Amino acid sequence: MLRPLLFGLLASTVSAQTSPPGAVSVQIDATQPGRPIPTSFAGLSREWRRFPYAEAGKPETVHPAYLQLLRNLCAFNEQALSIRIGGASADGIKEVPDANRWRQIAQVQAVTRTPLIITLNLARGDVQLCKDFIQRAKEHLPAGAIAGFELGNEPDGWFGRHRPKDYKWETYFDEFATMRAALVPGEIPHVIGPAWAHGLPPDIAAVMLQKNPGALSMLTGHAYSCSPKIGPHPEKLLVADVVPKTVTFLTPGIQAAHQAGLPFRLGECGSAWGGGIAGVSDSFASALWIMDFCMSLAEAGLDGVNFHGGGKGHYSPIQDDSDDKKFVTRTIIAKPSYYGLLLFAEAAGHRARFIPVEHGADEKLRLWATLDEKGTRRLLIINKHLDHPVTLQLRTGGASRLTLKRLTAPSLDATDGLRLGGQTFDGSTDGHPVGKVTLEHPAIQNNSTQLSLPAISAALITME
Repeated sequence: MLRPLLFGLLASTVSAQTSPPGAVSVQIDATQPGRPIPTSFAGLSREWRRFPYAEAGKPETVHPAYLQLLRNLCAFNEQALSIRIGGASADGIKEVPDANRWRQIAQVQAVTRTPLIITLNLARGDVQLCKDFIQRAKEHLPAGAIAGFELGNEPDGWFGRHRPKDYKWETYFDEFATMRAALVPGEIPHVIGPAWAHGLPPDIAAVMLQKNPGALSMLTGHAYSCSPKIGPHPEKLLVADVVPKTVTFLTPGIQAAHQAGLPFRLGECGSAWGGGIAGVSDSFASALWIMDFCMSLAEAGLDGVNFHGGGKGHYSPIQDDSDDKKFVTRTIIAKPSYYGLLLFAEAAGHRARFIPVEHGADEKLRLWATLDEKGTRRLLIINKHLDHPVTLQLRTGGASRLTLKRLTAPSLDATDGLRLGGQTFDGSTDGHPVGKVTLEHPAIQNNSTQLSLPAISAALITME
């Protein structure tokens, strides 16, 4: 059965069919599968605050609507969603969270099915505190639930905060190695770091590896696309060089980690640091940005990203009003970036690999093609043009049926009113989408189909 399909795909790559005037010719080559997308590539990062729970529930449980929103993201791979517990709170925490918090974490891990990254307080230098964290984690989390323990958070920001202004890097590296040695091997089998605030400079990676030979299981860093100083201008998330600059910035770290045989993951990232920007990080622009960000970095070889948030941070894909002082969760909201993560998860699902796609040189038109383990091809399209639609003439490569799912919003700065395949999470009380599913099945003629995307919108085409 593979030979006729393969022949059809080959034929589609050499066919010469004229596109209508103004249409962008798009051609996919499924005969050359490339880099695989890690099954748990996208994830979330959350501070050491409790997860939301229902008013009628117990503090040891997680709100069912929150869990359902996670399940939606986890529907496309067996290891589905990485969760990191950390952030600035990790290096400020003074005692081990209570059993209820760990039971909540266990519930989240059971839903996401991907081992957790747990950040320990390195800044305090308290070996016993770290050991107590590890012991409590082992008591409440099942075997295999922890990918590793990350020592510290953003040490390149410790100057004048956790350490004196004349603090030396050599001292930090020694502190990391000393803590690691105090915990390995009996207490902590997998060590992660350095959680660098500014990516992963190769020289920093080199010293980390030299000081901790054979002891690290993953290298981590942080990266945010924009400064909060850009102000309430969502269109700046769609500037053509925003995502490529991040890729260029992170590529040396990716290469350094892989040369050492280790994965490199952004343990914390987002559209803008400091909680994000109101009207930008929580706008429809963030949905288009987050898909571009994930696809571009996965294609560049990064091993994963964890989008920071939780609580009411503007950059949180899932916002909630829970914290450690108020014990009733009243709101859980899927923000625009959540829709982008959901569409990315589907495009990258079922152990997908990238395949080549040709579509011209329009920097505002972003396309990625994938081929999953079942042989299904998908094409993710983002039209970043603010003022005009795009028409595509797509070579369908022997496909017998096309399914088109659109992601739209009332405007670029919209914070609600989004529709994914006709459905929305506006007004959802249980984490399930609301409304009737609306999918399109474009007609195929002579191994080709014509599609139109409105300005500032996205779509996923599945080719069966």
